[in-house]
Amino acid sequence: MEPQEKKNRQESIQELSPKSILDLNDDCLEEIFTNFSVRELVEVDKVCPRFRSIIEQCFYKKEDVLDINMKHDGKEVIADLAERLGPHVDTLDITGRSVNDKLYTNSWWTGQKIDDGHEFIDVETFKPLWIHCIKIEILVIRDVDLRHHLEFMKEIFKSLEAAEFTSCQLTDEIGQYLGTSSKLDELSLAGNPKITGTFLAELKNQLVALDMRRCLKMMQDCSFGAFCKDNLKLEMLSLSLPPGPPDTTMRHLNELKNLKWLRIVDSELAPPSAFLPNFPNLKHLKIFAGNDLLDGLSSMNGFLDSVADTDSVEDLRIDGSYHFHFDRILPKFTKLVRFDIDMLLNDFEESHLLAINMESRRTLEHLEISKTDEVTEKGLLEFVKDCPKLKYLNIRLNDNITNDFIYGLLPFVKDRPQCLEICCNSTSITEDMEEVVELRGNGKIELNWNLLNK
Repeated sequence: MEPQEKKNRQESIQELSPKSILDLNDDCLEEIFTNFSVRELVEVDKVCPRFRSIIEQCFYKKEDVLDINMKHDGKEVIADLAERLGPHVDTLDITGRSVNDKLYTNSWWTGQKIDDGHEFIDVETFKPLWIHCIKIEILVIRDVDLRHHLEFMKEIFKSLEAAEFTSCQLTDEIGQYLGTSSKLDELSLAGNPKITGTFLAELKNQLVALDMRRCLKMMQDCSFGAFCKDNLKLEMLSLSLPPGPPDTTMRHLNELKNLKWLRIVDSELAPPSAFLPNFPNLKHLKIFAGNDLLDGLSSMNGFLDSVADTDSVEDLRIDGSYHFHFDRILPKFTKLVRFDIDMLLNDFEESHLLAINMESRRTLEHLEISKTDEVTEKGLLEFVKDCPKLKYLNIRLNDNITNDFIYGLLPFVKDRPQCLEICCNSTSITEDMEEVVELRGNGKIELNWNLLNK
């Protein structure tokens, strides 16, 4: 190539090559912007109107969820996110911060301590969210004192379909705002102990799911009983039992004939002995308490015994330290798909596991049995062999389970259509068993040392 021709070619290439990022077309810029997080894009769009337009059309308008985390989102960041994403998202998720978290350093936090263990957030901090988030259907707020924010939020309540306010220091005042929504069918007020339940009268009796864990005053108010009688479509309920809930209030629970999912957690006492549940459609039952409720032993056993008699439960999870009559109760369940026993139940014995009905063994897909030293390797193997549909087995913290369990299991799972995932961290199963499983397991066993309870 002649020198002059070569020079002309180089000049032509230079003319075609962009001299800055601004020379790139919109498609190229869009591809570059895909490498940035939403919070980074908020800064990038400040460069010029063209960047703002591209990011608005290609990214902001496609966002469905706006997450605010008080650990790292300051007042200016919240304002920017609200302005740009607020008009487009239908879900707003806000996580606050406890005063006990010493890692918190953002200077805009006011530092005013209040009685709920969280720090006070200035009303102005969240105002941009209430102004710009104009079509929110799902609102989730945790660990934020909302008492001074409700009036500024009133427009956002009107379009809500699901709401969670966990540990937000709410009172029954919340009812006048929730009552403005004609679509609200899922509500969680867990961790708001000042709520008594009178707010339930403000709702339009359309709830499908209600979470009132750690709202002990609510169960003591007659408003809850009236709510049960009028809200027959309720399918999911989480609650904590206070000391001495009125028998009449408890009996009103039996009005909920459509109840399919019941969780009793963080309870100070067992149900009154006079209360025998009658939930013909109940599919999921979880019972948890950290206290040894010896005073409520007979009534809690009676409660579970009565549930077992309906034989509708498919998902049974028991955590805590109740002393259940497992040998009498478990054989009554014939349709279990999931069964979980937590490590605190030290009195759960191998005979209890083997008491599970053979019909339930044939339908069982998920089993979690953590730190139950009374269950031997031989007994567990005998049980699992009878569970042809089992897909997940959590045996963590059972250090009496060794490689022999896996060797014994291999012949029984190799011809099953599904793979069995086994969580075996803190057992005596060694990691070299993965190679054995790969060679001899026909892809039907997966060992995992990292998973906790699903």
